[in-house]
Amino acid sequence: MLSPRAFLVSLLLAAGTAFAIEPTPGAGSGNWAADAELEGIVDLLDLDYLKHPIRVDRLPLKYAVTTIHGRGERTVYTFEDPNCGYCRQLTRRLEEIGNVTVHTFIVTFLGENSRTQADAVWCARDRSAAWHRVMGKKDTPPAPAGCRGPTAQTMKLVGMLGITLAPTVFFADGSRMNGIKPRDEIEERLQAAARNAGSR
Repeated sequence: MLSPRAFLVSLLLAAGTAFAIEPTPGAGSGNWAADAELEGIVDLLDLDYLKHPIRVDRLPLKYAVTTIHGRGERTVYTFEDPNCGYCRQLTRRLEEIGNVTVHTFIVTFLGENSRTQADAVWCARDRSAAWHRVMGKKDTPPAPAGCRGPTAQTMKLVGMLGITLAPTVFFADGSRMNGIKPRDEIEERLQAAARNAGSR
């Protein structure tokens, strides 16, 4: 049975997205948000999450691949699929923009091959380098037997945030950008987010 807060979140998501959110029972709990690692993630959402920014300080970065370009003074949080062409464009664009820290949550919207590549990246010694090899369509060693990435946790987070496409980007002020945008627009969003986050 869903907790009251989880039930409220499921209603919000159902109202704001194009697909139904089905609860996935946690370990012995029956609560889709009850995994120890994801406890409290529902607090990421305001009551009207489509209009208000999320709490980026509550994102579980231990499930993300982190890349620092230049000084890394700005921050973005991206949700990308290894087989997504627009995600590859975003990866290159953020590298070109520079001076940004990118926390990438690897999603698997595009099937089993995406999961296989996500595991390969996560199980690599240098996850950031492995991610950029995948996004550059270069060969990446497969994950060792028995090593799996946090795909299940990431996809639960995707459902809670109402993410329906890749790439999806959150900036330092919690604002959201869906899809790929021109380089100048991303730079403007980075600067605005830094100002907004600093004024809080």
